[in-house]
Amino acid sequence: MTTWQNRSSIRLLIAWFAALIVLAAPLAASVAQPQTPRERAREHYIKGKELFSAGDYRDAIREFAEADRLSPSPLLDFNIGLAYEQLGQREQALQHYRSYLQRLPSARNRDTVAAKITLLETELSRETRRAEEERLAEQARRAEEAKRAEEARRAEEARRAEEARRAEEARRADDARRAQELRRAPVQQPSTGDPQLDRAASIDVAAVRDQRAARIPRRSSAQQPAATTHENFGDQGKKQSKPAYKQWWFWAVVGVSAIIIIDISSSGSNAASSTSNSASPILFRF
Repeated sequence: MTTWQNRSSIRLLIAWFAALIVLAAPLAASVAQPQTPRERAREHYIKGKELFSAGDYRDAIREFAEADRLSPSPLLDFNIGLAYEQLGQREQALQHYRSYLQRLPSARNRDTVAAKITLLETELSRETRRAEEERLAEQARRAEEAKRAEEARRAEEARRAEEARRAEEARRADDARRAQELRRAPVQQPSTGDPQLDRAASIDVAAVRDQRAARIPRRSSAQQPAATTHENFGDQGKKQSKPAYKQWWFWAVVGVSAIIIIDISSSGSNAASSTSNSASPILFRF
């Protein structure tokens, strides 16, 4: 029984060794024979084709480019151009389509690729022109906005300047009005304690003089005495002006002042002698 079990174990070990040899043979062959660049390029091409069919154009472009690096082929340029065209990147698509025709002038689809190139150039030119028009329109819009902003700023400055000017004019008019009111307001003289003296002090001599001057008739030019002339060193003499004491207004002022002084003196004496008499108003006679 023991002998039979030993034989079974040996057979099992042999079977295991045989299985390992069978499984390790392909691995050893692959290690012994590495892939060529063309084979690796084919793997990248197949993977890129699958990605292109799935709509993953960017990863497909990366796989096609790697395949072209390992094993250059004009067809990979065409595939990359197709992927860029699907992405809407016309410039890159044109670049690879042109490279494809340069690398393979006798391509069977040359006419189709040439038509693609023409169409993409037209679309790219139209897009460039539209972008330029949009740029110019945006530039004009910004210039118009800047112009309007400048006009608004100037209008605001003009409005503020006008407001400041009107405020200054109003202030000056108010100052002039106040100054005129101050000139017109009567000057309050301090009281002396004597009613007669206070009344005399309140008399406006200048106003009385002006009233007197208005009542006296002016002499006509025919009534005025002719000015005497004399010769001085052969030249005709100039008209001499009268001195102040020869002017009529001088004596009018002197007369008014004398009457005021006399009246004040007499009023003061009467007030001192008899307090029962009421003060009589001052009369002016000329």
